[in-house]
Amino acid sequence: MHQLRELIETRSIDVIVCTNMYSMLYGTLARSGCETRPQLVTVFHTMLLMSYTEKLQMLLYRRLIKRCDLLIYVCENQRRHWRRLGLHPDRDAVVHNGIDVGRFNDAHAGDHGSAFRQKLGFGPNDYVIGICSALRPEKAHGDLLEAIARLRAAGVDVKALLIGDGPERGAVERKIADLGIEEHVRITGTQQDVRPFIAACDVMALVSRTETFSIAALEAMALAKPLIMSEVGGASEQVIHGKNGLLFEPGDIDALVMHLRTLRSSALRQQMGAAGSALVRQSFTLEKMTDGFTEQLTELLRSTQARRPAWLSHYGHGAGARRDSPSAALPPRGKRSGGGTSP
Repeated sequence: MHQLRELIETRSIDVIVCTNMYSMLYGTLARSGCETRPQLVTVFHTMLLMSYTEKLQMLLYRRLIKRCDLLIYVCENQRRHWRRLGLHPDRDAVVHNGIDVGRFNDAHAGDHGSAFRQKLGFGPNDYVIGICSALRPEKAHGDLLEAIARLRAAGVDVKALLIGDGPERGAVERKIADLGIEEHVRITGTQQDVRPFIAACDVMALVSRTETFSIAALEAMALAKPLIMSEVGGASEQVIHGKNGLLFEPGDIDALVMHLRTLRSSALRQQMGAAGSALVRQSFTLEKMTDGFTEQLTELLRSTQARRPAWLSHYGHGAGARRDSPSAALPPRGKRSGGGTSP
């Protein structure tokens, strides 16, 4: 804590940006011990509180959020959700997650993608459904496996590629065995580069019980894969139902099976994949995200300057102010505010 406060003071920090609630706690404590008062911004990624511990912690965090100068959500649905639950900070905004679309392009498609698909044990006529997420309970891999088993029982030559690893791997493997689909499911384990694995799939699915704004969905979209997503968090801001993918209520396996049947059409998959690729490049790029943060932080500092007393325009925590600037007319008993613009 001492190091944080020293950093704030010596570098004349104007804004502290925290990611999620735990770091907000440290940001609040660090700021409270400083002569200067930098703006406190928290980027909030959570949608649902999954445990009693998280719910209890939120009782404290709600009080701290009231001390934030700006709370940034990562999707509009998330902001509406927390507003309904009575979370009303002094100021809030939405900056969607973004990805490096230059890295997620079609370089792994075509012949290269076909070769990698064959290496994974999939044939050219197999209908391959991918899911890229950690093997954790809330990701609900069992729902997708159940849907795969139903489709195979109905004569559909469908396969599944589970990209990732996690604490539920044992349970997932037992589910695969119980359904009798061992020969038709591959689990890749943790991969540093998921692009060739996504490219090997015909459709990408995310069947989670909770998400906020899925990066995995954006990556699949950028690689021109149609998406089937459970309608949780910001899914409806990523998938326009019927245009670049299909949405279903979480846990509704009948609907999931129906959507998987629908996307057996290669023409429809190509159409939806192209629409998703265009959407992510228009709205969810890394540049658009960073521009969003820049805009919000700039406006926050601008509004702070507008509210600042006139005598602080020459001295204090304003943009361009210096710690060693001479004071023209400090009020009696006034404290130095610090100054400068953070890098």
